[in-house]
Order: sequence, then structure tokens, then C-alpha cells
Amino acid sequence: MNKKSIRINLLLNNLRNIISYIFPFITFPYITRILGPEKLGTVEYASSIVSYFALFAYLGVPTYGTRLISATRDDNKRLSMAVAELSLLLLISTIIVLFVYVLFFFVFSNMFVPRVLFIILGFNILLSVFNYEWFYIGIEDQSFITKRFLIIKIVSVICLFCFIKQSSDYILYVFINVIVGGLGTIFNILNLRHYLCVVNLKELKPFKHLVPVLVTFGATVAVSVYTYVDIIMIGSICGDLYVGYYSAANKFVTIAVTLVVTLGSVLLPRLSNLLENGKEEAYKEKLYKSMNYTLLIAIPLSLGMIILGPDLLQLMAGTKYKDSEGTLQILAIVIGVIPFSHYVGFQILYANKKERVYTTAVIIGAIANLCSNIFLIPRFQHNGAAIGTVIAEVVGFITMSVMGNKYIRKYTTFSWKLLFYLISSAVMVFVIVFFKKCFNLNVIINIFVGVITYFLCILFFIKISKTSLKAFLKNIHF
Repeated sequence: MNKKSIRINLLLNNLRNIISYIFPFITFPYITRILGPEKLGTVEYASSIVSYFALFAYLGVPTYGTRLISATRDDNKRLSMAVAELSLLLLISTIIVLFVYVLFFFVFSNMFVPRVLFIILGFNILLSVFNYEWFYIGIEDQSFITKRFLIIKIVSVICLFCFIKQSSDYILYVFINVIVGGLGTIFNILNLRHYLCVVNLKELKPFKHLVPVLVTFGATVAVSVYTYVDIIMIGSICGDLYVGYYSAANKFVTIAVTLVVTLGSVLLPRLSNLLENGKEEAYKEKLYKSMNYTLLIAIPLSLGMIILGPDLLQLMAGTKYKDSEGTLQILAIVIGVIPFSHYVGFQILYANKKERVYTTAVIIGAIANLCSNIFLIPRFQHNGAAIGTVIAEVVGFITMSVMGNKYIRKYTTFSWKLLFYLISSAVMVFVIVFFKKCFNLNVIINIFVGVITYFLCILFFIKISKTSLKAFLKNIHF
């Protein structure tokens, strides 16, 4: 099997992420305006409930599978056996989850949202569980993922603009998303035949993966508390309207976080493979570059979103979502926290097979989130959930850093030059605030001014530190 370079994979992954950022800028203003906060809230509320069923069907296979595939990809028989064994685990878990989902549907569904939403989203459980994204990430086939992603996104956008015309089309909106997502799953399954060979079913031992899968699953469930419980609790306590406010702000933050953690997603298979083959120095070199990349992007993005997020939200979603502005500013803090949690949790702890440490830290963060939500949501609605999310992310990161301190010190190299990013970000903030108050410029122009200011500061520090631009770029270049 051909090995793709990290540089090509990162380029393709970034291309996919750029596309994924462009499409929301096309669809987000349209969907938020057409559906409105309440119907958007209804969709997000139902999706969050169903996502929990999908989560239990997934177990911890996507994360565990990526590492397992990266370790076995050079041996076609071992690779095929691994895929078959994990597929059997997924099949068993999915059958159990679908049985429970049917019971839920008949007993509780009408208490929350229209039943038809749960019927449509129920198919999404089956379609999403068997999408085999973890396999393609593990073998580092970013080319196929990117091509498929582009096709799916184009089809999705065309369908949205052709068929979604009024707020009552929210059910059709969900149906389109499920069908288009299902096409991606079909593409993935059909393409597997190019990588796998026939295996003897009698040789399969799927349950040998059960313990590590369940350990990973614990972390996945805990992380989902941040992702889904917020929305479920807001919907149950405050109503769909407030879910709509929260979801609009959260979508912006999710896009920003994805931009930063995309490198970690690309690196995880390669980092696991390096450690598997005893190449610790190469592993440490990749980590250092990853840390530089994270600092370069995460800090200015977080501060920029706090300052310019409300203006950008109003431009994209309209005045109906004015109540989302404060939520966005609160949630923007996690843009500067999550990437570092991802760095410590996945690139260091998980790559070193210390998933128990990662899981414990995430569970502690999830408990902090639940406790915060219980007290804050009834009083502050969607803003209370945002505060709870920030508290949870900070608690999780601190816990992870303390428990994994041994591995952080062993593999992470810190440099005083990392202060470049902090000082440059501070200067950027000052300039943006000055331009906002004195010139009242359009938010797009303010973003442009902030980006230019930030990178001019970086160049200035490169100059005074007598570091060549080539050497600096080498520290973030893969």
C-alpha cells in the first residue's frame, strides 16, 4: 500500500476543510433565515437526541479503529482482519441500539418533536455507523475522502437551494441531509474492495477489541456531553427557540475549532505508526511542529472571534439571532482551549496508548459540564450552557495535563519563541478594537485588518530574533 506524505495529506485535509468552511458561508445564512431560530432549534434538538443513539452504536470504534488501521495497514491480511472484526462489533452494537431506538420511538418521540423527524433521523444511525471514515483516515487516503466529500457537499447545496423554501420545510431539510450523508456511506463501502482481501470468518476474534473500544467509548460519551447534552438540556428546560440561538453560535465556533484541530486528525495515524516502529525522535519532531501550528492559529482565532464574532454572526444569520451574539463570544474562548486538549489528549496520550488517562480527564470535564448546566441553564438559558461548556473544557484540559504530565514533559519541547504568537495576538486585538471604534468598518474589512496585523507582527519577531523565514516555516511545515 502506498504511503501518502503528511504534507499531501495535510494539503488535502486543509482543502477539504476550506471547502467545508466555504459551504457554510453559502448555506448557513440561507438556512438560518429560512428556518428561523425556532425551527432550527427543533432540528438541532431532535438531531442531538438521535446522535446519542448513534454514539452508542459507534462504541469507540472510530477513534480506536484509526489507530488500529494505522498500525496494521502495511499487512493486507492483518488490515482486512481488523476491518472485519471491527465491522462485526459495529453490527452487534447497531442491532442492539436500533432495538432500543424503536422502543424510544413508540414510547417517547411525540413528547419532544414530530415523530417523522425521528423516523428520518433513525436511518441516519445505520448510515453513519458504517461510513468507515476511520478506515480511510487510518490508511491516510485523504485523496478519496476529499473527492467524495466534495461531491457530497455540492449535491447537498444544490438540494438545499432547490427544495428548502420556507420554515415548514425543516423536515425536508433533515431528509436531504440524511440522504446525502447516506450517499457518502455507500461510496465508502464500495471503495473498500480496493484495499481489503477475503478473510476466513472462523479466524475472526472481534471481542478481543472490546476492552480498548469501550475505554475509548467512555471518552467519546464524555465528550458528547459537551456536544449534545447542552442542546438537549436547553430544549427540555427553555424550548426550541433557545436551542436555535445556541446552535447558531455553536456552529461558528465548531468551524473555527475544526480549522485548528485538522492537523491533529491528519497526524494521529502517522504518530501512532512512528511510535509503533520505535521512531521517537521523528515523533517528537512532528509534535513540535504540531504545537507551533496550533499556537499560530488557535490564539488569534479565539480572540478574533470574541471581538468580531457578533458582527460576523449578524452578517451571516441576520437580526433574528441577535440573542446568539453573547453566546458566541463566550463559546469563542474554547477555540483557544480545545486544540490544546486535542494536542495532549490525542497526539500525546492516545498515540502512546494512554487512553485511560484521556478518558478519565474527559469524564471529569463532562461531570463539570453537567453540574454547571444544572445551575446555569435555568437562569441564563443558552448563555448558561455556553459558560458550562467553557468550564468543562478548561477543567478537562487541566486534568489531562496534570495526569499526563510525564508524557508531556517527555515529548513536548517548549521555546520562548512561542511568545511570538501571544504578543502578536495581543497587538492584533488592539488594532481591531481601534479600527472598530474609530472607523466603523465592515466586519470583513476588520477581519482582513486583523489577519494582516497578526502576520506582520510574526514577521517582525522573526526579524528581531534573527530567525530566517524559511526556518520559521519549517517549524510548522509538514
